[in-house]
Amino acid sequence: MNRSGDAVREISAQFSLLPAEVLVVYDDADLPVGSLRLRSRGGPGTHQGMRSVLSALGTDDVPRLRVGIGRPAEGSGWVDHVLSSPSPVEADALARAVDFAGELAWVFLCSGLSAALDRFSRESGKTDRII
Repeated sequence: MNRSGDAVREISAQFSLLPAEVLVVYDDADLPVGSLRLRSRGGPGTHQGMRSVLSALGTDDVPRLRVGIGRPAEGSGWVDHVLSSPSPVEADALARAVDFAGELAWVFLCSGLSAALDRFSRESGKTDRII
């Protein structure tokens, strides 16, 4: 995943997509579990996969939808946190977040980023949505 920019660049080239026409959806440990954040552009934060995408596309102007997975518990490592099963409460929050993320991705594909941002804003009433 840390080198996902290679795949995004190839797919973008194959379908003649501009970076602004690509929606990158990814897990983000900097957001609480089940929280979503939709943005039109920005830096990669601490996410190495997003750093790879931005580098491969040569711009920060890449829409992204971040799905919060939270940080590891005290004494736990990152690999275990990312690859292990979530608790039942976290799984429920993640399932709702993924459902809404799918709706937003569909709106993005059918109607563009502005429509997806509008839908996100209407549903959340703020820039973040914790489901």
